[in-house]
Amino acid sequence: MVAIKRLNAESKQGAKEFWMEVKMLSKLRHSNLVALIGYCNECQEMILVYEYIVLGTLANHLYRLNTTESNTSFSPLSWEERLDICIGAARGLDHLHSGTSQSFIHRDVKTTNILIDKNWVAKISDFGLSKGTTSHSITHISTQVKGTFGYFDPEYFITQRLTAKSDVYAFGVVLLEVLCGRPAVDRKLCEEQMSLAHWAQQCIKEGKLARVIDPSLSGQIAPRCLKYFVALANNCLQQSSKPRPTMAEVLSSLQLALISQQRRRTERKTFQRVMDLWLKEMKNISSSSGQLKDLLSSSEDPEIHFKYIKAATNAGQIEEVERMTRESNFYDPEKTKNFLIKAKLRNARPLMNVCDRFGFVPDLTHYLYSNNMLRYIEGYVQKVNPGNAPLVVGQLLDDNCPEDFIKGLILSVRSLLTIESLVDEFEKRSAPTLYLPCSPSRFGSSHLAYVFQESTWIAYPVLRASCEGQCDKELINVTNKNNLFKLQARYVVERMDGDLWAMVLNPENEFRRQLIDQVVSTEGKSLAQVSAAARVFMAADLRHESIGLLKKFMLQKSALSGRFNLQNLRTKMAIKALEARKYTEAFEFFEKLTPNKNTSTPYTYASPTYTTKSPTYIAHPRARPGVIVGPARTTHLHYVWDSRAHLWVPFANAPMVKR
Repeated sequence: MVAIKRLNAESKQGAKEFWMEVKMLSKLRHSNLVALIGYCNECQEMILVYEYIVLGTLANHLYRLNTTESNTSFSPLSWEERLDICIGAARGLDHLHSGTSQSFIHRDVKTTNILIDKNWVAKISDFGLSKGTTSHSITHISTQVKGTFGYFDPEYFITQRLTAKSDVYAFGVVLLEVLCGRPAVDRKLCEEQMSLAHWAQQCIKEGKLARVIDPSLSGQIAPRCLKYFVALANNCLQQSSKPRPTMAEVLSSLQLALISQQRRRTERKTFQRVMDLWLKEMKNISSSSGQLKDLLSSSEDPEIHFKYIKAATNAGQIEEVERMTRESNFYDPEKTKNFLIKAKLRNARPLMNVCDRFGFVPDLTHYLYSNNMLRYIEGYVQKVNPGNAPLVVGQLLDDNCPEDFIKGLILSVRSLLTIESLVDEFEKRSAPTLYLPCSPSRFGSSHLAYVFQESTWIAYPVLRASCEGQCDKELINVTNKNNLFKLQARYVVERMDGDLWAMVLNPENEFRRQLIDQVVSTEGKSLAQVSAAARVFMAADLRHESIGLLKKFMLQKSALSGRFNLQNLRTKMAIKALEARKYTEAFEFFEKLTPNKNTSTPYTYASPTYTTKSPTYIAHPRARPGVIVGPARTTHLHYVWDSRAHLWVPFANAPMVKR
């Protein structure tokens, strides 16, 4: 039986492809290239006669498509079968590139052009678009871009320079098809996943390799083999042709991957034989044969490590199970966790090892609580990993654990607890009802500051609404003991309560000065709060602090800096603060300041007019040009404007300003 390829004799392209295949296949003979038996070019007919390939194309097997001739579907290829096919195709392409005195470039490498004969040998076919060079020294051929979408070498597509590395790129796409079990281009998928090469490379880069592997290959690929295969495919798909391997290097890498896969199969058989022997004789694993230990230490096969854990569990060797779950890096975490949960061991340390190492803390907590193994929960939080206490508490809340147990668990880890994560777990579950004693011996001041400032679990909507005004003394004591004076100052300023101010400004309060400093430096949110604080300071004979508080808000760029009422209040307080001094002494005091270096005196004279409206200012004959002053002598009281202190200072018989 033969295969016949009939080309259109009237088409120039058909004639070119016809003679190219005749020319190439008459020179090339290789077990991995389709053999040309003969051809016919008579009576306006162009016919090529090939050997018949029984099992169809690689695409038929990967996507399990029906063949037209047999109308039968194919079962999924095993991983070793796929590797053998890739190796055969790589041998055929390597022979095209360097197997003869003349180098050939296929230019249309894809899964539909890789055929499989009855002996499962891969053969490259369809050489109609191929190009040949006169010698191996020619590195590229300038030609029009031709091929199949999804397999185009990006460098060839841009420069129109065809090289042997263009076949390498297309073969890299074939390798991904073999691994993923999907076409190079699938227009049914979203734009991000339409191109297999782009999507698979992105997943590999993000560490999400499991997303791209064909589900039918689950559990078949050895980890080391997968590592070699993925690295090879990634190298073949480099954007530039220079870093891509040659087909000879591709062939060597595939053979190395196959050896790794076959070694895994041998290891499994040997391990199973030794394991069966051990189970039959019921020996203690801890004193088992050296062969079993050697196999285990040299193997990276997850299945072997899991079988060892399973056998040790069934034999009651819990210490060995605990050691393996703690030290081994190759068992399947999900599979091992599920097995240990079903085993319901009285010793939970093996399960604790798996869940702690691989992030199954909620599953561990649920299992331990459901089986009344509370001492293991306490042991895990206190001794194994206190940092995961918030996750444990969150799962206990979901399981409706008694509040007293949760409180005791939290307090037992003290400052080792990450309070931010704990608060997040409560907020996720809308559980603001758990109140803990805020003791410095249990929580550091930074943790308390986070709770008071950031947490919506214990923040103002819950804490303030229920206890504002009822626990002022306790709140002041807590903030004093933990040096949280900024929070205390903010609370006192916002409360605007006279009794509370009297409590904190009591001269007998040893923390009075720290609070005053924080009030002066705190940020006010309303004019009423700032004004109330300033008046309280004046009443407590803290005049300079009140002026400093108002000065801050007038000078800084804030919502209060331009408020006229605030300026008037500061002026009034400045007058009261200086009324005990003689005006001449005041003038001598302010004369020492030189805020305005461009004038002979730092002061500007003005006389505000006392009316019901806001005072307006006009030019004063004694003032220097360009300086804002008050109206001329309309009253008996004069003011001088201190440009550094930003306030009006009153004094009598102000001297003339020198011009």
